Amino acid sequence: MTEPQLCNCACHNGVALVHFAPCCSLCQRCGAMVPHGVAHACRVQMTKESIKVIFVALEVDGMPSLGILLGDDGHVNRLGSGTVDNTDRGFFIGRADTPLFAQLRDKVQPEWLSHPGAYDVPEKAGRTCELIIILKASEGPEFVSRFRYGSESQGPPAEICQFVAEAVRLTDSWYEDQKHMAGLLKKAKPWWKIW
Repeated sequence: MTEPQLCNCACHNGVALVHFAPCCSLCQRCGAMVPHGVAHACRVQMTKESIKVIFVALEVDGMPSLGILLGDDGHVNRLGSGTVDNTDRGFFIGRADTPLFAQLRDKVQPEWLSHPGAYDVPEKAGRTCELIIILKASEGPEFVSRFRYGSESQGPPAEICQFVAEAVRLTDSWYEDQKHMAGLLKKAKPWWKIW
């Protein structure tokens, strides 16, 4: 993870922090989060091949609807379904036997890496949605892209939506297995069992 950096902005007053805060901004060159008032020297430019962690999160009206983290070492974290009316609050952490990370990383478009930032659709209709995608290299830069939009209005670009849908599709089977193991889903009894 990113090392805490001293933030000298008016709202944090020298607190060491690691988070995406409104007082911080993305370096348009390397994609790193830079607290206002802190000197920043750009690190090595991220490439698709240097990505080691992929994180996708969706909030609807401030409530988590989806959270997916895939690591190149096989780690998988998953929360929710990603629907506007998500009621699935199961959060699972584990490992996958299949190369989910590599499959999703293959869907990253190299041109995305030069366009980090926050995108806010001004005319929001429906419920407020916020999608965050973070791509992290083992050393150096972090790509962060944030989209704020309405559930009934224009959202992120189609290729971003397809990427998120692919993250959900790739982790669905693993997620369902975790819910079964935790007893959150009832398996149907055979018709002949009455107890």
